Amino acid sequence: MRRPVITAEPQPRNTKHLKINLELCSAVFVKCGMHDNGPLSAVFEHLTRGTIFSMSEDEARQAVALLHKVGWPDTHELEFHKSRTGAILFHPDVALTARVLRHARVCEHPLIAPCVGHFRLSSTVTVEICPGLRLQPVVSRGEEKWIKQQLRADGIDWQDDSAARGTDSRADNLARLPLATPDYPHGLPVVVDRDYLIQRYDRPQRTLESFGVPAHAAARFNEQLESLRVPLRLLTSSNNPIVTERVKSLFWNRAYALTSPTAELDQMADKPFYQGWQDPPLGVYDDPFKNGIAVRQIYRRQQERRLQLSA
Repeated sequence: MRRPVITAEPQPRNTKHLKINLELCSAVFVKCGMHDNGPLSAVFEHLTRGTIFSMSEDEARQAVALLHKVGWPDTHELEFHKSRTGAILFHPDVALTARVLRHARVCEHPLIAPCVGHFRLSSTVTVEICPGLRLQPVVSRGEEKWIKQQLRADGIDWQDDSAARGTDSRADNLARLPLATPDYPHGLPVVVDRDYLIQRYDRPQRTLESFGVPAHAAARFNEQLESLRVPLRLLTSSNNPIVTERVKSLFWNRAYALTSPTAELDQMADKPFYQGWQDPPLGVYDDPFKNGIAVRQIYRRQQERRLQLSA
């Protein structure tokens, strides 16, 4: 796919128009009937009827309108992950995911996968744009235990109140940053299911360096994240169509540039993000991995439809 290279100077963040813009975008969304038969209609249908905590039509409409404004591609039935509290959309070409969640409880920590855009549309509905990370090598039980201990020491509980065992800690909710440390040469393990983390009390914020990441590698990784955050903030807050289109191209060009074609850690310094849903673990702890199978099928369907469209 040929992409235009567009350069634009990042502008200061301006959030005062964000709510208005979403309402305008949502109004266009309704007027065009996109929620009835459009490319994101399956997502809209799931958000309003297919989750345990179903959203109102207005909430789902705002969430889908935001994705539409960002430029998220067509996502059809069977091409996104249907969670209990929302939907997780995997981009077919770049290492980005969109998470639309109800009752999301989000906190930030070096051992929690980062996001490049966090948008709270209401008191209960959140949309996040997150970079893709490697799911292999599978995070071990020992690493999982270590993460839980570190989070607990910083006042963060990792739980799943709908699970019988009272925890959300399992391999499909863990990934690896493209940052090696002496203790974790395959990459620092982190939690990717950000909505099941609760900040019980505040502690001084730790950094990647405090977990063994070299200072230069941590600085480069943070700069790469910020190079996506800046245009995304401007894109979602601008009400100028010309600025919106230019910054949208800037954002997606940068996302393509940061997507690695390989999961080899020593080749990911300049392209740190990876479509981990290409090869999720299918078995871990002697327990077949249903989510891994489902995610791999989503990726296969995306590729099949791309071939059909290009034929």
